[in-house]
Amino acid sequence: MRRWLEPARRVLSAEGEPAARALEAISLLRRAFGEARELLPAYFEALVRAPRDDALRRGVDQLLGELRALLRDQIQDQRDHGLLPAWVEPDAMAALLLSLADGIALHSALNPEAIDHDAIAVQAGQLLLAARPG
Repeated sequence: MRRWLEPARRVLSAEGEPAARALEAISLLRRAFGEARELLPAYFEALVRAPRDDALRRGVDQLLGELRALLRDQIQDQRDHGLLPAWVEPDAMAALLLSLADGIALHSALNPEAIDHDAIAVQAGQLLLAARPG
């Protein structure tokens, strides 16, 4: 997971205009998802095993916590720059985006032809951008 997510994490952590970084990160995540699609069952097996395996749970908790924090900080940055309205709560939106990603991954693993992860990612990004104030 870390290897798949690292390019997007680097983009989000870099300097630059927040919306441009977010769009670039979405593009990188779309590509990573396509490349890692065959490994999705292993990801879900790890999630199912994590509550019964302390080391695995700690690793999953750490990774998801880092991702939530990174997303939260990006959302807060976009809110601070007036790109998102004040009603967008960074912690809740970060959790929502991670949950959305897991849902897309799950449905893609179950029936790859039924889910167009690229279209869904574009829609999610557009929804956030459409929430811009004013």
